[in-house]
Amino acid sequence: MATLPAAQLEPTIVVLAILILLVGRRTYLNLYGARYTAGRMFAFLAYAVLFFVLFAGTTIYTAIGTWGTLAWTLVVPYLAVPAVAGALTLPHVRRAVQFEERADGQTYYRLPWMVPVLYLVLFTLRLVIEVVLFGFSAILSPTLPTSLPTGVLVVVIGFDLLYAVSVGLLVGRAMGVRQAYLERSLARNPPTAPASGEPLP
Repeated sequence: MATLPAAQLEPTIVVLAILILLVGRRTYLNLYGARYTAGRMFAFLAYAVLFFVLFAGTTIYTAIGTWGTLAWTLVVPYLAVPAVAGALTLPHVRRAVQFEERADGQTYYRLPWMVPVLYLVLFTLRLVIEVVLFGFSAILSPTLPTSLPTGVLVVVIGFDLLYAVSVGLLVGRAMGVRQAYLERSLARNPPTAPASGEPLP
């Protein structure tokens, strides 16, 4: 396991703590009410997908050193698992999300605990696995491990796929909240029929 000099260790820990705090704050807001902003919601989703791509890329690169070209078959479950999780989560979130208007005039939404909490837990576990196996240097270093024992690699892949489930949950969450918001807006402001004599569009 790689180690960092003391001068580099502190900033690495700070980066790690900031990542977990940002995800934790978003989890708290999802549970107790986050202001609905489509741009912010999908931006957070983009960050989650980016982390997943980085984790998956690191694992596949390492697996190539251990298993050769067979490692590329990991792309299939890495794409399929979040796609299936997202497809299953979307209708549930669309039904379960709760909206409310608050005193500041903004719309807020809350989600059932499973989606945001599961993402937080799996994101943190995946970071911990990265640190335990590769050291704190893995957080900031561009150098990737070239191989791992097969047993350890299987464990990493297992955590990657669990994290892929949580990313799929976030995809379903974002799309489900967006669809529910649009349906709510349409129900509150139905399109008006044209007055008699006016041409239809």
